[in-house]
Amino acid sequence: MTEELMVVYEFAMGRYSGYAPDLPGCVSTGENHQEVRHNMREALETHVSLLVEQGEEISISATHTVHFPMPVEQTDVQHWIVERLEVEVPISKPRSKASTT
Repeated sequence: MTEELMVVYEFAMGRYSGYAPDLPGCVSTGENHQEVRHNMREALETHVSLLVEQGEEISISATHTVHFPMPVEQTDVQHWIVERLEVEVPISKPRSKASTT
């Protein structure tokens, strides 16, 4: 099954980094937008697969907007790209009775 997840990319100091607001800790980097996008898709698919394997609840596609406040101080980020990235998501496994008690 495929799902769309919100992904934020930041360009700073000559490189891109990306993260998914709905999956804290799921991040990736790359030399250019195409590379970080590819790496982010792999990171998301791996991250979600591991959560499903562990029987964790996951909230897919909860974020619809991202707010960037005016920076209070100078930052190295030169620009952001925000997009919905389509990823393969395994179907959730039902939780066993042992894991719910």
